[in-house]
Amino acid sequence: MSQSTESATSRTPAASARQTASIPLSEETFRRWLAVLIAAVTLLVAIAAFLQTRAADHASSFGRASQRDALAATGEQTRGQQQYEFDQFSVMNLRDELYSQAVSAGASSEPRTPLGQAYLDAMNDPALRALSPLLNGDYVQADETGYRIVTDYGRYQVETYVLTTTLLSERREAYAHTSADWNNKADYFIALIAILAVALFLFGLAGTLSNVPVRLIFIIVGLFITGIAALGILIIQFLPVHQTPEAALEQYARGKSAEHQAANYHNADAEQWRQHNQAFYAKALEAYNAALELDPQYANAYAARGYTLMNLTSHDADRATADLKRALDYGKRDYSTYWNYGFGLYLQAKYDAVRAPSEQALRLNPEVCGPAFNIAVAELALGKFDDAAAEYEKSIQLCEQIVQRARQNGVQAPSSLWNEMQGAVDDLDNLLCALSPPAHCYEGRAQPKISLSNTAELVTQATRWRTRLKEALAALEFDGTTRLPAIASQWSPLSFSCGAPDKKSGYIRTANQITTFPNRYMSAPPILAVWDYRGMAPGLKIHWKIFQDGAEETRLRFEEEWNLAQDGNAQRKLDSWYVLGNGLYEVEAYGGGKLLASGQFRIAPQLASQPALSLPLDTVAFTDTLDNNCADWPLADGAIRDGELQLVTHEQDTSFRSMCNYCYSVDDFYMEADTRYISGAADYGYGLVYRKTAGVNDFYTFNISGDGSFTVTRYAENFCDAAKTEHWCDVIPWTRSKFINPRGANKLGVSCRGAACDFYINNRLVQSANDEAQLNGYYGVNVGTADLTVAFDNVRVWDLE
Repeated sequence: MSQSTESATSRTPAASARQTASIPLSEETFRRWLAVLIAAVTLLVAIAAFLQTRAADHASSFGRASQRDALAATGEQTRGQQQYEFDQFSVMNLRDELYSQAVSAGASSEPRTPLGQAYLDAMNDPALRALSPLLNGDYVQADETGYRIVTDYGRYQVETYVLTTTLLSERREAYAHTSADWNNKADYFIALIAILAVALFLFGLAGTLSNVPVRLIFIIVGLFITGIAALGILIIQFLPVHQTPEAALEQYARGKSAEHQAANYHNADAEQWRQHNQAFYAKALEAYNAALELDPQYANAYAARGYTLMNLTSHDADRATADLKRALDYGKRDYSTYWNYGFGLYLQAKYDAVRAPSEQALRLNPEVCGPAFNIAVAELALGKFDDAAAEYEKSIQLCEQIVQRARQNGVQAPSSLWNEMQGAVDDLDNLLCALSPPAHCYEGRAQPKISLSNTAELVTQATRWRTRLKEALAALEFDGTTRLPAIASQWSPLSFSCGAPDKKSGYIRTANQITTFPNRYMSAPPILAVWDYRGMAPGLKIHWKIFQDGAEETRLRFEEEWNLAQDGNAQRKLDSWYVLGNGLYEVEAYGGGKLLASGQFRIAPQLASQPALSLPLDTVAFTDTLDNNCADWPLADGAIRDGELQLVTHEQDTSFRSMCNYCYSVDDFYMEADTRYISGAADYGYGLVYRKTAGVNDFYTFNISGDGSFTVTRYAENFCDAAKTEHWCDVIPWTRSKFINPRGANKLGVSCRGAACDFYINNRLVQSANDEAQLNGYYGVNVGTADLTVAFDNVRVWDLE
């Protein structure tokens, strides 16, 4: 029995091994390991929670800093703009009004009138200067009479508030981006905590199950999730948060300030303005380069550098467009970046690519219409003239809708809208300049690359849409609609005149070239538009616009109602109180939005070549080739003809003196002029007038006669002899000279230093004399008797060293 029992319970070694393998991990051991896993995950949760809190604290800190700088920027901007507007529109206007009153009261001539001097003293009163820093320092540069030549509004604004507010605004944006990055980190950690919570749930659920395979699946999945979460914690923790260095922000602010100074600079001389403009855009480019060296991911700096490259005369469209693309890639996806990027593609002649970024700009900001014109001009450059026509009309209607929405809301249309429409005209100007120079060419303008073969049709279409845009802009500005009324009036193209009128032919229409004189005249010669017309309706509103080098000078706009005859000719003074500087001008006249007429003239300085004489000359005080009468020479019965001042008076027993009305008095000087005898008495003099006093009729003359003699005389209103019987006194009596070409052409010259004067005929010294009665004054020319006709040309005056 006992053997039998033993035999029943015995096992082989193999069977024993199989039994041992099937014995499960003890419940106690399993729970210990599960507790370890749960503790590890809990620790990861705690780490993630700590890191999330830390990230949230950083986000909050940068967010507060951003809000602080936003408030500071707003306050600084408000304060600075209020200060600037007070300085510009109150203090500066008061200063200019005092100057205008001084000139009107006689401060422009010597000796100055007491009232004129009083106005000048008030203009320079320290109490007035104390009202604004703008009147101190070198923000304003004026000539010796007080006329304001240069006003550096841009530098004043930069130093008052622009630099500070730009830095604060940029710091605010940088802090906001950094805060957002830290917030993103905090959000990622919250997500990872949620994932770890799932792992804890799986581990806890596994501890409640008795089914070994299911328990094992939960643990494996939980371990996998935990591993992913742990890896995520490591990645997120060591993922860098982008923070633009303070030095890069400062460089960016300097760049934007330089841009501001480039655009906001008043100078009557267009060439000096261009030099200033380009110099400060170059400074802006340098600052943006420095900012990007410090932070190669600085999206705003890429966008600003791209814009600057478009405004430099080098017009590096390739670099500009590449920078704008980088700005988009680094997150600056605002409408202006898309807009500029689309225009950069146009300049690169990538016309098919212009539409996408331009449409995106319109989607981001429906209150602009400029990007739509990018699409239109690109279609035009492609030669798709029908498509371009549709796009231009759509763009014009878009602009009109913006204006109408603004008016329905009781506000003004954004001022930028007018710039956008004018910018579309500028694009067509540049296109036309590239296709058919020199029409519409202005120095420093960007010209697109054109590959179209049918350029003649392109010029026709571009000219058509240029006119349509100009008329739509004028009609929208003045009448609130782009739809033009039917107007039958016809005007001839505008021509231009300056100076005194000719008795016979009225205002002299020039060949569109108006000359100016070196900064020695008190005011500018009047410039007039002259035209013929027919079919004008009484009361029609006429609007005038004047552009200098492609940019409208809005201070010269004016409006009038037609009150002349239905047919005839007319003239309109253009410059009013405003002194026109050098440059190419385009004048436009609109009636009901329709472009009635336009014309161009150029103001350019006359340059004086050195005289043949070897004299110690300093600066040029005056030069006039007499191709027109912009110096406003009184003509009597003469005229400006064939590039000469042909002077004559028919008033019997009378000499006639013609003094340049836009010249300045000189002390020590050399003056010369070409003369040519035409007809009349050969025994009367003609020649130069010098040292004429203001207000009284005292002067000297250096005359020659048609029979080969010369004389120097002094005229004194209060007599020039001790007996007070003579107004005319000889300084040099009539003297024969072999250097005179009788009844021919002669060059006369006079050089005076103090009382000592030398007299030249055809570059030969003929005599010297001393007379100290008058030591400074104005200059001109004269004929000595009635019906003596003489031509004068190339009147030139230098100061002596």
